[in-house]
Amino acid sequence: MPSLSLIACDVSSLSDVALSPSLTSINLHSNNVTSLVVSYDYLKGIEDYKDNVNVNDNVNVKINDNDDDNNNNDDNYNNNNNNNNPGDTAPSLPVLRLHCFGKLKELNLSSNALFKHPPHTVPLPPSTTNLLSLAPHLLTLDLSANSLTDWSVTKTVKLPSLETLKVSYNDLGDLTGLTSFPNLVNLEAKGNNLSTPRSILPLSNCPRVKVLTLQEGAVSNPVCSTDGYLSAVLGAAPFLSTLDGSDLDAGFQDDARYSTSSPPRGGHSRSSFPSPVPPP
Repeated sequence: MPSLSLIACDVSSLSDVALSPSLTSINLHSNNVTSLVVSYDYLKGIEDYKDNVNVNDNVNVKINDNDDDNNNNDDNYNNNNNNNNPGDTAPSLPVLRLHCFGKLKELNLSSNALFKHPPHTVPLPPSTTNLLSLAPHLLTLDLSANSLTDWSVTKTVKLPSLETLKVSYNDLGDLTGLTSFPNLVNLEAKGNNLSTPRSILPLSNCPRVKVLTLQEGAVSNPVCSTDGYLSAVLGAAPFLSTLDGSDLDAGFQDDARYSTSSPPRGGHSRSSFPSPVPPP
């Protein structure tokens, strides 16, 4: 499958990267990307790039291309593009959604500067969009170590296919942004500022979450040391199977983080909660 790796290449803007629509994996770890906002003109350039440039000619791109289905969306694109007005300078957003990053499965933006991304309360400039809105089949997203204090990067998008989200080593004070990921399975959020049981209640927006990591070794969140931690987690995520590296179904009797000579924090064990009904 085609992949792009630009680790520590001093990339400061997505507009500086000639992305291919056939990419299934993009790794931009340790750069200086400040925003995921891209212009329609840039996206139109990507389509021209696909038609006119061999991605293997780009020395900064590591390509492993065994994908036989690169042109699966071309017919859909051509059919939809015929509906555009003759004077259009760029395809409409639905067409771009089909043609740009529909194959993208993994996106690593860890150790960048996304804390500078425009606040979600401020409308995006005309003829721009959030890159994530063009990747509806994304499975894994890594936003770790971006000094994030809120969820502006993802607040205005929906990623219904996302299964793994990594937001560790930020400064997030709550999990309210999880509403964008209704089918999330694995959340890594250690090293943030989640301080009260209330801050983790938005986990209930992701009923399929099975693996949750809020602490690992010395890296933790303030809430992990509170008496209500375990009960709050199990109340918000009843189908959780692994918490902070421990198997919930096996119990916490041998885990010093959750039990000493007393019951687990919050006075609850897995068996003290009624059996939940699995999500459809």
